[in-house]
Amino acid sequence: MGRKAGNKGVDHAHDNRIIWALKLWPHFKNKGLKGFNMNEVARTLGKSKTTVYKYFETREDILELILSEELGELADFERILKDKKIDYVKRYETAVDHLSNILGGISTRFLLDLKRYHPELWEQINSFKNYTLIVLKDFYREGKRKKLLGDTSVELLVTGDEIFLNSLIEPEFLHKNKITLEAGLRAYFKNKMFGMLKR
Repeated sequence: MGRKAGNKGVDHAHDNRIIWALKLWPHFKNKGLKGFNMNEVARTLGKSKTTVYKYFETREDILELILSEELGELADFERILKDKKIDYVKRYETAVDHLSNILGGISTRFLLDLKRYHPELWEQINSFKNYTLIVLKDFYREGKRKKLLGDTSVELLVTGDEIFLNSLIEPEFLHKNKITLEAGLRAYFKNKMFGMLKR
């Protein structure tokens, strides 16, 4: 059945919210949030503040939508890891590529600002990390069942991932070590795969 006429305005508003939020995303992820208030939002979008406020009440509303879209895309790594039509190692490599590509370009400045100014939204990052560990645990268990992995226990593999991801999502760690989310993720999981495969 088609959409009801009464829903067109709602759908249009929702579409505009997503389009505008994703247009702002490059500015946020590259330059951070400090000083990027609703005046800057309106200027970047080429809209009046009055128009912007029809769709977003605060900067946090925009960020919440961006995070929802980005985390939704990141979550597709679960589908990749569970696709048993693809070779086990290839699934792992493809999932890491998928995550790394989406995280590419996210600056340490953005992460520092998000954690400092929007702690409620920062908790979504932690929740996604916990979800990632559950998915990886299932993937390692499959590798153990198929005798593709070495002697290390699944629990130790996941614990290593947890320690690493806890560090990786800390902006202070990234800043201190001069690494990006993308580079850190790629290096860690590439090295880990070769270390845990059965020889």
